[in-house]
Amino acid sequence: MRDVLIVGYGEAGKKHYDVLNRHKNFRVVGIADSLPTRKTPSGIQRFSSIHAALLSVKSDLIVIATEPGVSATLVPEAASSGACVLVEKPVATDQEILRELVDDPIKLNQVFVAFQSHFSPAASLLCTRKDLFADNFLRGTVGLTWNRDAGYLRDWRCHRNTSGGILLQHAIHGISLWLRMVPPEDHVAHASCFASCERPHLHTGEDLVFGRVNFYSGRELLVSASINSAGQQSHWLLVEPSINSESILIHGKNLGQKDTSREGSSVMRSEMYDAISLFMDTGKVAASLFPLSCLSQTFRVVEALYNAAS
Repeated sequence: MRDVLIVGYGEAGKKHYDVLNRHKNFRVVGIADSLPTRKTPSGIQRFSSIHAALLSVKSDLIVIATEPGVSATLVPEAASSGACVLVEKPVATDQEILRELVDDPIKLNQVFVAFQSHFSPAASLLCTRKDLFADNFLRGTVGLTWNRDAGYLRDWRCHRNTSGGILLQHAIHGISLWLRMVPPEDHVAHASCFASCERPHLHTGEDLVFGRVNFYSGRELLVSASINSAGQQSHWLLVEPSINSESILIHGKNLGQKDTSREGSSVMRSEMYDAISLFMDTGKVAASLFPLSCLSQTFRVVEALYNAAS
């Protein structure tokens, strides 16, 4: 049984607790949250900061579920404790901060990003396709239409410069999954993008993005994303190999599953923790597990799109 510290007990932190509390390989021994008004489960030690928690409890796994601007500052201390670290996306607020985090090889080897959607059956299979990774002319299309009210689009979620906005909060699932098939050395050659704030009453920087990213190899990614859509909600990734293979379509909430219920998300989150447990026991990184280093590529693509729209 592995001991877990959860840092941040907002919406995401509660979801992690619910799954970890039922997982056969983990037990939550502490929760750190700086907001005294937030209620935490009885019987679990409560701390005001990660620093205070690490002085009192020994953790094998630290789950960081705070907002991006805070998460980036917590990763170094969490990783330095020797624990395995799982951090909620999008982790940092810009590429430079993220680069500083992944430059340390010790942190690089033990920090993962919580993309539970990559553990759906279709996404898991996609992550193992070495033939797609070798396809220099691979094409991908990320599509998103999603309803969000003004209550969700608040604070840091409103602005792309704080890692909010439609790409880093929603379309990031499809973008990051497609990029699992793109070698990290294949950089962006050109990007074009249109971004618009169609509904300013939502207090968000943009809610409509159309973009195209071309890579030096010949790979191409298209993104079509709209928030608070009046139409049917959908999130999908179309992968189109250049030769000798059929196109692959993955869809569902956050690309995770056709079942958009809370239970469906919990199953994928539990499987993500199975992979974390395997890594802690054997050092083996499952194909669907997302290392922090891979997020640099996602940030490069998102920044290229926003820069093209400026």
